[in-house]
Amino acid sequence: MRIAAAVFLICGPMAVTACQSTSPLDSVSPRDAMTKVARQAQACWFGANKQNFANYRLASEVSSYAGRPRVLIVPKNNPEGLPKLVVQAERRSGTTEVSVFGPLLDGKDGPLLEQQARAWAAGAKNCTA
Repeated sequence: MRIAAAVFLICGPMAVTACQSTSPLDSVSPRDAMTKVARQAQACWFGANKQNFANYRLASEVSSYAGRPRVLIVPKNNPEGLPKLVVQAERRSGTTEVSVFGPLLDGKDGPLLEQQARAWAAGAKNCTA
């Protein structure tokens, strides 16, 4: 019985530590996350020779007073219209949570767009995510 107790005393703390995980967004503010998304979206989705987003423009609302900064993809010919893609962040339970929604996700590139936005919010700096 003493051996089991000794093993637990030695291994127990390691087991607890091994089970804990942190999200890349734990230490990132919602504003910082959306600033990263806006920069990467501008470079990767709207950069030179990017035809997929030729009919859209990026509108960033990273200075949100509501605590939910957003990056919007809106129609180029109607920027005040309904957004076609929204990426927003807010702080919940000690971490920044990112939401991605809008009709552009319904297309064939929807899963990639969501994956890229989430990766950029977490700090990725490439266009492939």
